[in-house]
Amino acid sequence: MHAADKIARSAIGQLTQSKEKQVINPFPQGVALHKKCHDGVTYISYLDRWDKLMLFRPIIPGGFAQVHPKVDLNTTRIAATKGLFNSMLRL
Repeated sequence: MHAADKIARSAIGQLTQSKEKQVINPFPQGVALHKKCHDGVTYISYLDRWDKLMLFRPIIPGGFAQVHPKVDLNTTRIAATKGLFNSMLRL
């Protein structure tokens, strides 16, 4: 389990290797993408923003999935991040 977790975290830039306190394999694009997804889902999840977003379903040709995005509240598990990305992609 730990090996898969390390591979996944490394793939999205959350786990980096360092040598003499210098990061060897930075992935700032992955970190930025994760932050954008997290911020977007957090914004949609509060107040009546989700209901307002659902008002756009009839306007968009073909509509879009009525999947409620999952906020990754537990940042220590890769499964929470996977739920965040999967729900955003489906939406």
